Amino acid sequence: MKLAARAWGASIALSVAVLLIAAAPGARAGVWAQVACVNPKGGAATSAGWAPFTTGTAFGAAASSTCAPGTPMSGALGDALPAPVFMSAGLVYTPPAGSTLVGGTVQVALSADGGGTGAAADAEIDEPAQTSSDARLRCAAGSHACGSSATDYSGTFTLPKNLGGNLYVTAACDGTAGFSCDTGARNGAWALAQVSSATLLLQNIASPTARGFTGSLLGHAVHGTGRLRMTASDPGGPGVYRIAVTIDGRTVHDATPSRNGGACVSVGTDASTGALEFDAAQPCPTSLTTTLRIPTAQLPDGTHRLVLSVTDAAGNTATPLRRTISTDNPELTPRPAHGLRTRFAISWRWAQTTTELRAISASALPRSGHVAVSCTGPRCPALPPGSQPASSIATLERRLSGLRFHPGDALLITVTAPHRGAERIRLTIRPAAHPRARLLAPR
Repeated sequence: MKLAARAWGASIALSVAVLLIAAAPGARAGVWAQVACVNPKGGAATSAGWAPFTTGTAFGAAASSTCAPGTPMSGALGDALPAPVFMSAGLVYTPPAGSTLVGGTVQVALSADGGGTGAAADAEIDEPAQTSSDARLRCAAGSHACGSSATDYSGTFTLPKNLGGNLYVTAACDGTAGFSCDTGARNGAWALAQVSSATLLLQNIASPTARGFTGSLLGHAVHGTGRLRMTASDPGGPGVYRIAVTIDGRTVHDATPSRNGGACVSVGTDASTGALEFDAAQPCPTSLTTTLRIPTAQLPDGTHRLVLSVTDAAGNTATPLRRTISTDNPELTPRPAHGLRTRFAISWRWAQTTTELRAISASALPRSGHVAVSCTGPRCPALPPGSQPASSIATLERRLSGLRFHPGDALLITVTAPHRGAERIRLTIRPAAHPRARLLAPR
């Protein structure tokens, strides 16, 4: 069943080179997993990456990579005719471009009961190449790798780590040229190899990135929900899986930008490595343009540190954007249903222990109106005394700008006008949040 070792020499050398690159200093390789035939929840999965093959000139060799729960992929030497030595049928898994096979499990059934004069059936798993030295599990007469029966194996086989190359599951007839496997068939075949499911670990050192950043989030002063448009990519990798945004270290966005028709939705997590499992050879898009909507209304007004990271399906992460942004979300005080209907727009900036009134402006203030401010609390700042006429409101607004309050302080704004009930607005200072504004009943 074996191909000449020389024919595979270059393939093995390439696999070793890939692994050396993956292990090179400074290269942090991520890992993802591709499932086949049955996903971890028991549903149907594709057989992407698997292909059938046969060798030999006689009839009877057949292989298929079509599968579903209860219907395995298979390679078989049927017993309708003798199977000449060197005939084989099997399956080969080729890792996606840019990824290297580094482990995993396959649920297999191997049978090698056929034989004959100068010939014996063989069923085995090979990696990284289909050569005589690369059998990782071999069922054949005289072999002890398949347990007590020597010729049959059924169960979950764990692939050795970091071998690279392709994966082969093959049924064959071996022996001396000119002879055939023609006795001892089982289940209608001299040799049989089946794969009912697989979870294959794939290493990838691609570095995702993003570019072309535009949108209102990066403008002079963003208000409300800011938009951030970009093109994210993962050349040579399993694709862009998540984009995350933090502002001042707090996550404000963390999501998959494209489901890619469902292929970019993880079907499970590998228990041994934590790698995400996917039912696709290219689970997520290698390039996409997307617009994020980032809420800023609950942020204190002023400058903030924005950081954007891109993570691919293998867990490789890059941080292509670090920038200072400015937010401007003045809080509007409540407006009474009747009487005076003056409203104040107040810009606040806060930390855990202080809240700064950055700017304040009044609207719908009667020309005959007056505004007075006062504060209750143990650490209130000094405030302009008395009542200020509407004609001096700009001066009052400037004097209030920059004042600092502390949690528990309460700022009271009172608006009066002749022959009209007073409007009173209380702003209670809270730690790390907008002050709570409420209308008080007129007195």
